[in-house]
This record gives sequence, C-alpha cells and structure tokens, in this order.
Amino acid sequence: MIVLVALLLAADVAEAADSIRIFMKDLSTLDLPVAKVDSIVFIHHDSVKADALGLISVPGVDYKTQTAGGVGFRMAKVGAGKFWMGSQFNDKTEVNYDYYAFSDEAPVHRVTLTESYWIGQTEVTQALWRAVMGNDDTRKCNNPAFPMFNVSWYDCLDFCNKLSQMEGLTPYYNLTSEKYATSEDSFCYMVSAKVTTNELADGFRLPTEAQWEFAARGQYKSKEFIYAGSDSVNKVMWYAVNSGKCVHVVAQLSPNELGLYDMCGNVLEWSQDFNASYSAEACIDPEGPASGYERVARGGGYGSSLHYCSIACRQKGYPEKAYSDCGFRIVCPAR
Repeated sequence: MIVLVALLLAADVAEAADSIRIFMKDLSTLDLPVAKVDSIVFIHHDSVKADALGLISVPGVDYKTQTAGGVGFRMAKVGAGKFWMGSQFNDKTEVNYDYYAFSDEAPVHRVTLTESYWIGQTEVTQALWRAVMGNDDTRKCNNPAFPMFNVSWYDCLDFCNKLSQMEGLTPYYNLTSEKYATSEDSFCYMVSAKVTTNELADGFRLPTEAQWEFAARGQYKSKEFIYAGSDSVNKVMWYAVNSGKCVHVVAQLSPNELGLYDMCGNVLEWSQDFNASYSAEACIDPEGPASGYERVARGGGYGSSLHYCSIACRQKGYPEKAYSDCGFRIVCPAR
C-alpha cells in the first residue's frame, strides 16, 4: 500500500485534497514511474495530525477510534470543568456577549460538569447509521459520508442503544411501547416510546445541552468564539450562505479547539434535554427539566441563517418528527 503524506497548509482538508489531486495529475503527464496512491494522510500546519479516518488530533486531547459493523467512528475526550453557558446582548463588558443573541440564550450562567465524557468527532454518519440499524431501515441514505438526518429524537435513542449493544456496553435508555409512522418519503421512524434512563450505564446517549455547549466551546482550550472553531464562519460551518442549501460530507471544514467538526452548521443536532428557560443560578451537571414536550436541537444547519448556527443558539423540535436538516452526535461516559 502506498500512502501519500501531505502537509496541510490549505484552509481545509477539501482544498488540500484538490491540490493533491492536481499534483498527481501533473505527475502523470511526466515520464516517471509513479505508483498508485492508496490513501492520503494529511499533517496540519500546526502539528495536528490526521488519523486513518482523515480526522485530526489536537495535541493534549485524547481520542479513541471504534468500529461498528465494519464502520469506524472516532470520539474525543472532554474533561470535567466549569464554563459560562448561554449568551447575552446587554453588556459588552460581560462574558459571552453577542449582539445577535436571542433572549432564550440568557441569562448566562455558571455550569460545572463533574464527569469526563467522550463525544463524537463528527455527527453520526449515514454509513454508521446503516451499519448499526441494518439494511431493513427504510431511509434513503444519499452518501455514506453525509451526516445522518431525517431522524426523530426517539430514533436517536434507539440507535444509541443498538450501538451500545454492538460495542458490549450497557444501554443508557429503556424504551418500551414504541410506535412508528411512515413519512411522506416512505421511510418509517419512531414517533413515541416510554423512555427511562439507566444512570449507571456506560452506553451511548445524546449529549445534554450543557455537554454539547461545553464541547462546542472547546472546553479549557476555548478561544471564546461565537461559532465553533472560528468566527470566520466560512472556515468552520455550512450554513444558508455557503452551503448551496444542501447537506455536506462531514469534516470538510476546520474543526474547533478540541478537533470536533461541524458543531455549528451542516445539520442541527438533537440534545437530550427538554426545552425550557435558563436560570441565572449556577448549576452542576444540568440535564434540563424532568418533563416537557419539545426537545432542544443545537448548532444550526445548512439552511440556517448566521446566528441560528452560533454555539449558544437553542432551537427546538417535536421529538416524534424527523427533520430533513437535523441529525445527532453521540456521547458516552469516560469512566
């Protein structure tokens, strides 16, 4: 096997890959013995190195690669810590100021997360979804490298449990009385279930809002961006202006401080929490209200305007609905 190692000086992996393809094409016009290149590994200009999945590793951050049904996926470790959650538009001198902040992002409040956790370096891809859910799943998968979308909140829980079982972990969710419906696109999805959780389980789950935001902000490496990874938004996210109003392959733009891709833009990401207003009081390991109806989705999507893709922006959806611009990212405890 021939592996081409390339220094990544371009703005993103996609641009670098195009440059290499041009380079290889130019080589082919010369009368030189050029071997077939089986794969390309990028080395980022700031000493960040790509792994076998093409995902970078940030120095000081732990990663693990797992395989389910022959499909690899990679997770980054987020340590316990404290951060200011939410944003506000009232005072430039205070933390998390954002002129465009929505009222439900306030008040900014202090959050403590007492346990480390692993979080997906990308959204769950269509390839991983198919590997876990099986070929009998009736959704149309356009591209194995796309994030999975058109999934209800209940579908995500079902996926988490099945992936946990495949990996020999204890499922986090207990799902009973499941009901399904058929969409206009003729795929079946879960529209209701009785849900309880096993807090001692080591299996996969959706992130809480706090876990998602702490990771999106880059944990202790945070550079206090409004958008995950940079405020030069075209470098880090697909949104209404640059996406062509369609979903994109994961991990094509630059990641955030933890090496997490597409935390803002591309597709919205379901969280664990019911939707509710914030409190100004400091809190420890918040999990949202115990009851409610709509669930929170984070990060914005390919059709979202700019601020709907900010780290602090909170959107909501009906858990029984499968949205064409909403997918998910998984977490599990790092015990």
